[in-house]
Amino acid sequence: MNLLIISDTQENFLFTEKNNKQINALFVNLSSKDFYKQIQNNSNIPLCIIYINDENKLDRENLQKIFSAVGFLQAKSIQVISNIDYLSCNFSNSKIKIIASIDELNKYLKRNQNKFLQADEKLQAQKELLDKGLPVCPSCFAMCIEEDNQSDFERFIKAGININSANPKGTPMLNIATRNNRTKMIIKLLDLGADINAISKDRGYTALMDAILRGNEKNVSIFIEHGADVNTINKDGQTNLILAVGENKPHICSLLVKKGANPDIKDSMGMSAYEYAVLFKNQEIIDILQPFHKE
Repeated sequence: MNLLIISDTQENFLFTEKNNKQINALFVNLSSKDFYKQIQNNSNIPLCIIYINDENKLDRENLQKIFSAVGFLQAKSIQVISNIDYLSCNFSNSKIKIIASIDELNKYLKRNQNKFLQADEKLQAQKELLDKGLPVCPSCFAMCIEEDNQSDFERFIKAGININSANPKGTPMLNIATRNNRTKMIIKLLDLGADINAISKDRGYTALMDAILRGNEKNVSIFIEHGADVNTINKDGQTNLILAVGENKPHICSLLVKKGANPDIKDSMGMSAYEYAVLFKNQEIIDILQPFHKE
């Protein structure tokens, strides 16, 4: 974790890198000639600590430095922890925490270290993406999925991208991964809570429907195992089974009906999956659907 420490001392900070390999602390002394430059150049952080041994001895110049620094950090939404009590009066929001002593500070950081580590990881991932010209937005995330860029995919996840976001055409990320046969990404998105039954605005398909259309039996199985609705209907009135029959995928038909897919739901043409199998004279699929056919 990267953090800033603005102080008139470097002693007694037990949580710093000397005692914790996960901490990378930059000390900025109040008397430093390039005080403001150091803060501005190291602002990609989740946390700044401002600790003064004796705040009663602060002169006007140093007090002005601290207030300016806090204002800058607040604008960057950076958490500030300080023992300067009156900062809370001038910057009254959730990004200022007042502590009374070094001991209290160390205890607070120990309790919240994982939270700050995660925040730092998010900031670093955002910076890495921006350095590559990739803002954290759905369009760029979709592009990385299409290109099967696993490293950037992980960076977008760490950077806090909304996994249920959609591209400009209204296609959810899970559908994009499915249409491009990105099985590893599909599993990751599902594990992170992606909406398995989200419907794309372009085709009116769920990710399961896209997997069926691609004929990807592995991905179909993954969606079914994760509890996808097997009786969804697209904007043309087609069910998952109708798509599977149309694509001549007997094994996928079997997977679907065994999990409750209804072969008798009719589409906008008034035809069901079973009736299409009969129409196409596909005996293998007829045999699969027959035990579940009731009409």
